[in-house]
Amino acid sequence: MTDSLPAASGGGSANTSEFSAAATIASPWQNPGHLRWDVSDNTFVASDDVVTIINYINAKGSGLVPDDAANEKDFLDVDGDNYVVAADVIDVINYINAGRPGGGEAPMSDRPPGNELPTENDLLALIALDVATSNQVKRRI
Repeated sequence: MTDSLPAASGGGSANTSEFSAAATIASPWQNPGHLRWDVSDNTFVASDDVVTIINYINAKGSGLVPDDAANEKDFLDVDGDNYVVAADVIDVINYINAGRPGGGEAPMSDRPPGNELPTENDLLALIALDVATSNQVKRRI
């Protein structure tokens, strides 16, 4: 607790009470529920949560959560560091991909027959292969 006495009376903003209870300040844009990755607070995590963060960053820019941010959805600060940045997007994508053998939102068995669209994991594997191949070519030169 900070005292309200003026500096002339021995008070000031530097005086705090050692009897105050510690308080954790959470980001107003971090979901208070058990699914911090659930940006839209609809009880599940899906691609729309990723898109919501991306759309915010595209419209407002990445950076510090605004001072006037209300503690309500959309919960864009996924990691609770008081910043809305690309790391929040990656955090949601990683949650979606965690434990799913086919990657993406749905397991391979849930895909429509003949649907051969690549998942994020497929794309990351292709990028890794491209980087590895590029590095091998550079070593030979």
